[in-house]
Amino acid sequence: ETIKVLVPLLKETVTRIAVGAAETLGKKPHRDAVTGLLEALPKADRVPGELSLTIRRSLYQLTNQNFTSHDDWTKWWATVKTTWKPPKS
Repeated sequence: ETIKVLVPLLKETVTRIAVGAAETLGKKPHRDAVTGLLEALPKADRVPGELSLTIRRSLYQLTNQNFTSHDDWTKWWATVKTTWKPPKS
């Protein structure tokens, strides 16, 4: 339920709100959190800065993957989305 509230906040024009949502999503090991972060990444990358870095950090926390391009992220996610399980800490 929290994820459904947080994902739309990634589009918030107030950077601090979007960054806070991205940070929190990085602590929510759920497919919808990964999907939401991936969907927000292209726009965040257009203006490199805190939001882009936070989204990437959160994706790494959730997946243990570290891709540089959005295309690589989406290709990987397309192959594992249905079977993905969060990495064990």
